[in-house]
Parts: sequence; C-alpha cells; structure tokens
Amino acid sequence: MVHPSVSVVMPVHNAERYLSEAIGSILSQTFSDFELIIINDGSTDRSLQIIQSFYDQRIKLISHPNRGLAASLNAGIKIARGKYIARMDADDISCPDRLSLQFYYMEQHPECVLSSGAVEYIDAEGVSLYTRSLPAEDIKIKAGLPLHVQIIHPACILQRAVFSKTSGYREDIKKHIEDILLWNELSELGLFANLKEVLLRYRISPGSITGHSRFCAMRKNRIVLKLLAKKQLSSRELRFLENLGKEPESGKKARYFWRLGLIYMSRRDYAAAVKNLKESLSCSFRLLTLYQYIKASYHLVLFGK
Repeated sequence: MVHPSVSVVMPVHNAERYLSEAIGSILSQTFSDFELIIINDGSTDRSLQIIQSFYDQRIKLISHPNRGLAASLNAGIKIARGKYIARMDADDISCPDRLSLQFYYMEQHPECVLSSGAVEYIDAEGVSLYTRSLPAEDIKIKAGLPLHVQIIHPACILQRAVFSKTSGYREDIKKHIEDILLWNELSELGLFANLKEVLLRYRISPGSITGHSRFCAMRKNRIVLKLLAKKQLSSRELRFLENLGKEPESGKKARYFWRLGLIYMSRRDYAAAVKNLKESLSCSFRLLTLYQYIKASYHLVLFGK
C-alpha cells in the first residue's frame, strides 16, 4: 500500500460554525498527496454530520467521547501513515499552497524536525486583522525555550518518525501547555524553522480566547518548568490548569472584543477600536482587570464620540 506524504490531523469539538470552511481549505490544497485525519472529540453539535457530508477518500474519521485536545491528537497521529504530520484546527483556514510549501521545505531540509510559518489573523467573521511573521532561524525560534517558542501550533508540520521518539502530547495535562512540552522534547532531536510565506488564516473568536492575567501566565510557566524537570504536579496545580479558560460566555466575549479593540487601536482605526472596546465593556466589564477597564475607559474618553 502506498502511503501519503502528509497526514493532516484535525481535532474537532463542537466546531460546526467554521468546520466546513476548515475542511474545505485542506481538500482544496494544490498539494494532493495527503490524508486528512479528523478526530471528532465528543461533539454535541452538528460537527459529526458536517464531517460526514464530505465525500473524499482522503478523509479518515475517528469518533470518540470527549477526551481533550492532547488525547485526540495522539489518537490521530497513531493511525497516521504520512512521512509528515501537519496540524490543523477546526476553525482556521489553510492557504491553498500551505502543504506544498511545507512538504517541499521539509524534504529539502531533512535536519528540520518541526516548522511552521507566517499566519494571518482573522476575526470571528473572517475579517483580516494583521499578519504575523516569525523568526526563520532555529537559534532565534528556540531562544525562548523552555517557556516560549515561535511556532504556531495549528500551522506546524513535523516529522512523524521523530515524533515517535517523544512521549507525544501529554494527555494528563488537559489544556494550554501540551504543545510547549512537546516542542521542548523535539528541540533536542533536530532543527526548527519558519517559512516566510503565510500558511494559515488563524481565527480569533470568543471560543478561542484564553484571557490569562500576568499572574496566571507566571504560574503556568512555573508549572511548565516543574513538568520539564519531571516533577509531579500537586492537585492544586492540576486544578489550576483544568480551570484555565473556564469562564462564562459573557467573559469570553468581553475578552474577545477587548483584544479586537487593542488590535484596531494599534492600527489607528479608532472608530473600530472604540466600537469593540464598548462592546467588551457591555459584555462583562467585571471580568476585565481593573487596569484593562481603566485603559478602555481612557480610550473611550479620548477617541469616543
């Protein structure tokens, strides 16, 4: 049996709004030698029906009860047959040449075990916000390790053979740090790189926003260092990770519009900035920090009508 060159692994959990567009962006790639492994992670909306509406022999579907991102990724990679594993999220859009650019780069640079590239950030409605370019060289990408690395997870591609030498995605760590732990393992096995081309349209939406305070970020970093030192987490630390990002829908919307407001402010589009900051405060100003609330109020007084 001839194996595909690339296995695209896409976990899906209640992603009906954007799922068709995400799947379509992979199936319409200029590079066709791939399989698309979709893991339905216990969705309770129409996600499964949407997946099943696509008739393409390159799609492989796994459906299991909700087990989380890390477990879904491991399940998908376990059945992958490609030389390379490409990540994809169910609310993003892959650019048409993404797989072609990544495959040929990896083929020409066998010392590279993990790469991603530039991404275009879009809002919940698909409106372009800004483009983020990342350091291309291995030394610059890894400069922030062990806590930070300039690799966009849903835009990455990695060597499957090298992944098999790692412990995989940590399933006991449910959220937010499964990628950084894997990157630290991979960093010892080869080089990292980023392509200059935009590979992915990365969607910012209320569901994707995780509004961590500086205190939360510092605490999360301490947990990462503890895990990398192979120390066991306390029950309190595990609860902290489990609860990260768990907040009312109004809070997620507040943080989403807050972020949009700051993006438009940086672009000097003050009308759009004020509109989004007002929307943020109307959603749930209590879930913003005092600093954020004061700053938003200042902008509204300065630029608002």
